[in-house]
Amino acid sequence: MALAGHVLRRMMEHYSHIRMDAKRTAVNSLRPVASRHVEETAALLPN
Repeated sequence: MALAGHVLRRMMEHYSHIRMDAKRTAVNSLRPVASRHVEETAALLPN
């Protein structure tokens, strides 16, 4: 815990949770872009 810069376990758990939420939000925001890219790429491929 000290390596993470947090002395108390409670602080580490609190801030780690916030980071995971931020990562989840970022990944979820990419899904529509990735889906659209796959559809556009598939349209360019021969049938």
